[in-house]
Amino acid sequence: GTSLAGVVFDKGVTTVTWSASDGVNTAVNCSFTVTVSDNQAPSINCPVATNTNRNTNAALCTYTTVGNEFNATATDNCAVTSLTYSLSGATTGSGTSLAGVVFNKGVTTVTWSASDGVNTAVNCSFTVTVSDNQAPIINCPVATNANRNTNATLCTYTAVGNEFNATATDNCGVTSLTYTLSGDTTGSGTSLAGVVFDKGVTTVTWSAFDGVNTVVNCSFTVTVSDNQAPSINCPVATNANR
Repeated sequence: GTSLAGVVFDKGVTTVTWSASDGVNTAVNCSFTVTVSDNQAPSINCPVATNTNRNTNAALCTYTTVGNEFNATATDNCAVTSLTYSLSGATTGSGTSLAGVVFNKGVTTVTWSASDGVNTAVNCSFTVTVSDNQAPIINCPVATNANRNTNATLCTYTAVGNEFNATATDNCGVTSLTYTLSGDTTGSGTSLAGVVFDKGVTTVTWSAFDGVNTVVNCSFTVTVSDNQAPSINCPVATNANR
């Protein structure tokens, strides 16, 4: 061309050669280079300003991200060459997309980094707090009442194995499963195996806790009855002569 006014130079090194001719003599030239450098860092945007709260998924102790809800976006005057994340805290890992990533219960810091291959990478970060809002599920082995007879020659009944033990489950884990006894028998503990129940009605209350949510309970009664008649001995077998 004849003028470089308004000409767009691409990033990199371009050699410019000018030629002048008077139409008679050999043209004469001069040249130089134009080096265009990118000094504009990318612009990055995180989808969360500071922190976002999520509850654990049903029956799980984790939260799985939905679509691109935690993915950052970035732009650059030339091009974004990489957009990556790193996770620290309750969850660790790295990659290029958080779609479908599983976050553990607790606080995880998400740091996104964008680079254009030339300038210093730019970052943005936020936290994801995953909370357990699911209470334990507890099951008592007896619906309402269990009837037992006193053991032979005794006025009590001794529980056999786990017959009166409750069970409990939790999405994150049961931290305690305990019982209390009230009524004709009293006491507390973690297993009723071998526990001695007095004659009468005892209320058994089981409590399960996951360390976070409200304790859940179930209860039933154990009724111990005396079905053993007295044993009597007369001092004379049939007749006494005097």
